[in-house]
Amino acid sequence: MSMKFTQKKIYLATALLTTLLCGSAFAVDSKNLTADEQQAVKNLHDQVGKNPSDVQFFQNAIIKKRLAEILPDSEKKLIKNFTVETPIALMKDNDNVLSVNVCKPHDCGDNNATVYFDFNTTNLVAYFVETNKSGRQMKWFTPKKACNLTEKNSASAIAKDSQTAATLKKINACLGIDIG
Repeated sequence: MSMKFTQKKIYLATALLTTLLCGSAFAVDSKNLTADEQQAVKNLHDQVGKNPSDVQFFQNAIIKKRLAEILPDSEKKLIKNFTVETPIALMKDNDNVLSVNVCKPHDCGDNNATVYFDFNTTNLVAYFVETNKSGRQMKWFTPKKACNLTEKNSASAIAKDSQTAATLKKINACLGIDIG
């Protein structure tokens, strides 16, 4: 049963990311980017396969700008403290979307973040998992702030997968996506 929910969660997440990053509702006219921002987008292509800290990924002009647009101060501070990282990668389904995973040292499973960046639209989406005394929360931050969601999870793996799928459905509904 848990596998079924996990597969659905992956499908919903893929549909959400594709629409958020590539959908016309969030398309950014790259002509409105400054010369420095256009160069920053070009520089990101060369950073694939490298560690975010080695190339100062979060200091990149366009990444910094997009994060400032969607993240509250609390998450901006968290991302600075998440010093464990995986190399910058391209999404398997879409090589126009870059992903970066970072997490809290010695606590990656419970405190981590993933940032998705689309080269074509320069849209950015961030997903945070935070665990503290009050429980575990998953937070989506999108270019359309009305679609940002926080989900609190129970201990059961099936309930977690089911709840995550329900949260992704809410995000999809907010964005007007028909996932079938």
